[in-house]
Amino acid sequence: HAVGPVWGSGDEDRKLAAAVRGSLARAGELKLRSIAFPAISTGIFSFPVERAAQVFLTTIDMYFKDHPESSLETVRLTLFDSPTLEVFLAAEHDYFTQ
Repeated sequence: HAVGPVWGSGDEDRKLAAAVRGSLARAGELKLRSIAFPAISTGIFSFPVERAAQVFLTTIDMYFKDHPESSLETVRLTLFDSPTLEVFLAAEHDYFTQ
């Protein structure tokens, strides 16, 4: 379980990235092969989905660049609804076609 930041609490991008990075690191410590994330903080904590998608993609990408030895093979983003999925897919397209 990871708790992300409440939108408006200050330094939200860094806090969300820390929650994702910390979860990835813990999974690696446990030698897990997969991990799944919901769109942390985008529900009742009101983190904008577009911004969260960018933070997630950047953080996950950088984690694996910094930890190529990680036991993790699969990272799943388990998204609640179609609008959130569409935002994450668009962000993924933009991120990997830059």
